[in-house]
Amino acid sequence: MVVSLICMLYAVVSLRSAQAITGLAAFSQTESLMADLEQTMSVASRCRSMEVADHPALQCQVSTGEVDRDGDGHPDRYELKTINVRLRSAHRDGRVVTYYRSDETGKYGTEGSIWWKAIRSDGADPTLSDVSKRWSMYNDGSPRFLGIDLKAKVSESNPRIWEISLSSRLSVHGNPLREESKQKDVHEWRLKRELVMGGVPR
Repeated sequence: MVVSLICMLYAVVSLRSAQAITGLAAFSQTESLMADLEQTMSVASRCRSMEVADHPALQCQVSTGEVDRDGDGHPDRYELKTINVRLRSAHRDGRVVTYYRSDETGKYGTEGSIWWKAIRSDGADPTLSDVSKRWSMYNDGSPRFLGIDLKAKVSESNPRIWEISLSSRLSVHGNPLREESKQKDVHEWRLKRELVMGGVPR
């Protein structure tokens, strides 16, 4: 009887701990992805929403001011740099940043639940050499952004403003869930913001 009670208490505590960890993971990854999107769009001259492997994706043309904080050869953020054109300042277009979902390989156009960020000098389809695994994966190989749904649209009141919605749904086992899933012990975190493109349109 005592052993059974101890086992029951252990199971309850373990479940509660798993729920807390999952809830924190859903919150953290959603906030982190939104912060990255916000930084990219703040120096973007134009963006477009699209679909990759039947999942929403976002692509932006950004400024040339690149910063590589972790030294992996891929820019982590961008800063506005200006050039003087006929005594007027204008932002110089730089690389094309694409956010899309794929599997653990990061291959563009592959069905998957992991978010990847590709950076190219043009708008062609990204290749594996255009993505940074450090951005998508932790050191242990687990994904940083898993099972997050994206909705992006231009504001009706201002074409420079994008309405971005992110929704993260994870089970206590760390698995991403489809919108129609009714599984128990699911933690969901929704986030919606208006992000402004800070680059000068051309």
